[in-house]
Amino acid sequence: MSFSTRIIFKTAVTLQLQKLLKLIPASPNGVTILCFHRISSQYDYFWQPIYPETFRLMLESLVKEYQIIPISQIENLAGKSTKPPLVLSFDDGYKDFIEEAMPLLQYYEVPSNHNIVIDCADGKSYIWTQKLNHLFNLLRNSSRFSINVALDKSFVLDITQPCKNWFVLYYKTLFYLFKLEARERAECITTLERYLNINPNDYPISMMNWDDIKFLAKNNVEIGSHTTSHVSLSSVKNEADFAHELDYSKKRIEETLKCECPVIALPNGLSNEIVNQRASDAGYKAVLCLAGSGSSAGKSTDKIKFYNRLNMIQEPVNYMNVRIKLYEKGFTK
Repeated sequence: MSFSTRIIFKTAVTLQLQKLLKLIPASPNGVTILCFHRISSQYDYFWQPIYPETFRLMLESLVKEYQIIPISQIENLAGKSTKPPLVLSFDDGYKDFIEEAMPLLQYYEVPSNHNIVIDCADGKSYIWTQKLNHLFNLLRNSSRFSINVALDKSFVLDITQPCKNWFVLYYKTLFYLFKLEARERAECITTLERYLNINPNDYPISMMNWDDIKFLAKNNVEIGSHTTSHVSLSSVKNEADFAHELDYSKKRIEETLKCECPVIALPNGLSNEIVNQRASDAGYKAVLCLAGSGSSAGKSTDKIKFYNRLNMIQEPVNYMNVRIKLYEKGFTK
């Protein structure tokens, strides 16, 4: 089968699947929430942002199919539109959002939710997953014939170039670091920085500051917390850390923006019963999880609601539409 024939075949199958999915009743989840991260023209081998033109095409398609609503209106939808409701949610607080996503959101006149990391807005640190991502790009492009670095006593990166399984190695390292407490994980990242002679304060990653975030809050973007340091809350062991990540981040946003912060988006979508209860105790009204993260959303009550989100990636729009429909029908978690 030729390349052009394969493309035509895939397109035909995709279109037929979209038609079939419309015949299946939707699951009674109420609202679809999409989770975006970076919108950028930069290429990245390990974690590709969504290109601005792709994001434009995504929005163009979504506004035809859905009524895009603010996250604050999820519980007040009855009879407001004939279209199904959808929320656009963004995590982390990348500067790209101001430069690339915001003009498109304003052009299509749609609201969104953006969940920020306090330490990044303060200019204190970068998100550790983005650090790892950049460091692995440097490793992959390294001219060294062999790479051998012990991140700690239990994990050694031993690579003989050329490496044919960079993705496997990257995700093996990522999932190992997920299991560590914040201090141990930071030490591993520092070890890799020293090996590559990288200044820990000099990463090619621009994050929004508080002036940027204030601009968003005044322009149809509802601000939520993504914790103080982007720690996986399921790995938190003590009350002091919970207070720092949940209570402090909420308070800081409310004091800086002079408005309520009812939403917490869980970093990496990872949660457990303790995290769910602690989020409720901190006064959040909505917890945003991530479908496919390996942990399920908590049970909603009158006090606090739990919502899953579908992670968005760089992909053709027709593929996106099929993924969303599959998610809505309950075929994916």
